[in-house]
Amino acid sequence: MLNADDDDWTGFGEAAEEIARRIGCDADEARRRLREACAEGRIYSMKAPYEEDYDSVQILFAPLDEWTEIPFGEWRKRKVDHDGPDGFGRSTLVMLQQVQFDDWLDDETKPPVSDGSRDAVIRKLLEAGQRPPHSVSWTEFCVRVRNDANAWIDPKQDTYKRGFSRKQIQRVVDAIVGTNRTS
Repeated sequence: MLNADDDDWTGFGEAAEEIARRIGCDADEARRRLREACAEGRIYSMKAPYEEDYDSVQILFAPLDEWTEIPFGEWRKRKVDHDGPDGFGRSTLVMLQQVQFDDWLDDETKPPVSDGSRDAVIRKLLEAGQRPPHSVSWTEFCVRVRNDANAWIDPKQDTYKRGFSRKQIQRVVDAIVGTNRTS
């Protein structure tokens, strides 16, 4: 049986505690960030059935081939880490692929990319007439910002540096366009 301390996997709760400690946020925020990372496909997750061995105060996990993959999209539908027992009535824990979790957390704790470079790229694109969603789609605009600011971690997996999400880029565009409207 796989042990909870196996090097390849870490429990969702343990991971959230590590996030809270390293980032300095509360437990709810740590869990929210972790769910988002799983939903974005940054961290591979599985549900692991387990039994508690009360004599040795240890959790005994079912063999890996009895674990079930959690599709990335499931994280957007509900808080998967709150799910109850599996179809056989066994308790389950959400387990995260350790290396991916470590890589993601390292990225999250790095200082953010200078807003100046991102903002300068956005200004340049807007000045060139690329105004989402009118002359270019938001998706295309965000890709151009990430390309020009060298913000890709892995473009094949659509992963980019902190501060370059669509939401962040839209906020900057709204701030710039809003400023231009009043001047």
